Amino acid sequence: MSNDEWQTPPELFAALNAEPAFGRFTLDVACTEANCLCAMGLAHDLGHDGLRESWNDYAVNGERVRAFMNPPYSRGNIGQWTAKARQEAASGEVAVAGLVKVDPSTLWWERDVMQASVLLFCDRRVRFINPTTGKPAGSPTFGSCIAIWDSYIGQIAEGRPGCRMWGWSKCGAP
Repeated sequence: MSNDEWQTPPELFAALNAEPAFGRFTLDVACTEANCLCAMGLAHDLGHDGLRESWNDYAVNGERVRAFMNPPYSRGNIGQWTAKARQEAASGEVAVAGLVKVDPSTLWWERDVMQASVLLFCDRRVRFINPTTGKPAGSPTFGSCIAIWDSYIGQIAEGRPGCRMWGWSKCGAP
């Protein structure tokens, strides 16, 4: 398994999914069959391509798609996913919450993440789960945040996203 297939800790996903303004996810856009966290997922191992497919095509009963994204973090991949999230949200038909590493020295961070509506900085490092073993990995060398791209919220504070710490670790995470 590549490093790009590590699963979001269920406790983190549950806490984010319970957030009234950001949660209630309907589509996992960057997953495998084994690590999909939503009722619908664009699992690449089942032939889907979340970068090429329109996420709005997965709307149910005329409601906006509420997408969750834990994108591949490998070099060259994460920027494609953050750009796609920003573009999909710009349509107004899709709201996206993306779990991304904090890396403000990169082009994708400035181009895409800094265009998000809200940034929720995780209060500790996220120990991703190996979907095959179900065990958490060691502590990563980077912090994480949830970037919320949502045209209904828009950008706050003179074109920069609203930022805050997000205490998901209080929900019983390992």
